[in-house]
Amino acid sequence: MKIRYIKYWAFAAVLGMGTVSCEDFLNRPTEDNYNESNFYQNDEQCVQGVNYLYNSPWYDFQRGFIKVGEILSGNVYEGNSPYLNFTVNGTDENLVNMSYSLWAVIGHANTVYTRLKTANASEAVKNQCMGECLAWKAMAYFYLVRSFGAEPINHNLHYFYLPVRNTKWKQQMCTNISL
Repeated sequence: MKIRYIKYWAFAAVLGMGTVSCEDFLNRPTEDNYNESNFYQNDEQCVQGVNYLYNSPWYDFQRGFIKVGEILSGNVYEGNSPYLNFTVNGTDENLVNMSYSLWAVIGHANTVYTRLKTANASEAVKNQCMGECLAWKAMAYFYLVRSFGAEPINHNLHYFYLPVRNTKWKQQMCTNISL
């Protein structure tokens, strides 16, 4: 009976020491992947950093845009769709995802634009890539305003990490915009 308790405590001690000894092992930087500190080091990486703005963040917007543009106009028939009956409300999943997708494009464009400012690339490529970021950001704002009305123009990265962007915040931002 005594040996059983000794084995139990020895196992618990080994397990406890094993979990404490991994701290420096887990906090090592990655060596085989890109991260913020080792990307945007040349012209090619700057161009690659902007390329994803052309596709990934726009996915949910495209699904909602087809419903808004095509079903509401009568070009596509989807049975008893609220878009066909003009009974869509603001909690419709496709409209919400469409809005979130456009805000995601703006957030991604802001992030890439900020990272490009400190890139180790030629000035011509940095200007080209920063211009592409601003063009996609402008396109997202165009569709936001066209689809949902007045929206705040924001260049602050921390704004996009707020849990809720309510109408009071939106009105406050719209009145404080100075171009």
